Amino acid sequence: ESLRSQQKLARQIDSDVNDWYDKAQKAMVDGREEDARTFLLQRNKSQDSLKEALVRCAEEKKLVRCLQKL
Repeated sequence: ESLRSQQKLARQIDSDVNDWYDKAQKAMVDGREEDARTFLLQRNKSQDSLKEALVRCAEEKKLVRCLQKL
């Protein structure tokens, strides 16, 4: 259950990363460079969160495999 929750969270964060990038692109096209920079900074924060979530997923998978061997 925890693994599924972590995977769901990772998918949501990944979607957020893509959304921030799309917003930054649109802001650049519209000439709003400061907004684009802000969106890209938020994207970087989301990418860091995604990395953490993926590490937790890997840890959960490892735990599940260990428990299945018991």
